[in-house]
Amino acid sequence: MDNLVINLLDNGVINLKVLNNYDDNNRISIVKNKKVLKSFEVSNLKTVVEYEVDAENVLVINPDPLELKVHSKKYKNDIFATKLDFIFETEKETGLRFDYNEDEIVLGLGQDHMANLDNRNVQRVAWHQCNAYDRANNCTVPFYLSSRGYGFL
Repeated sequence: MDNLVINLLDNGVINLKVLNNYDDNNRISIVKNKKVLKSFEVSNLKTVVEYEVDAENVLVINPDPLELKVHSKKYKNDIFATKLDFIFETEKETGLRFDYNEDEIVLGLGQDHMANLDNRNVQRVAWHQCNAYDRANNCTVPFYLSSRGYGFL
């Protein structure tokens, strides 16, 4: 990974962008009409940074070793926390690793035709492939939703 850019958008949205060596001027984003409140390039950070995401939550960025946390001021606990080396890259993919709490319910990442909705302790490969001409195709939107009030899209 060459660099990670963290954009804090309005309405409590945190956008993570892994920058690679290729030119990425033609970005496509489904997050439209959101104002960027603050932007961090992790490679430029030398110390731990804390930034208010909204009235109740603080984003904590530790650049070395790279770790992200969203901390609830109200409940005085971490809503979300990454593992060390949470962004990993292989020749064909980029992935994320993070911890979840014991009482957390994890839903999403597409249809499981065996009706298993609980994604705890499951490694999921999330990709979107859909043939618009094949109406029988099971197209999914890879969205992850946590009972702790955060999600990934």
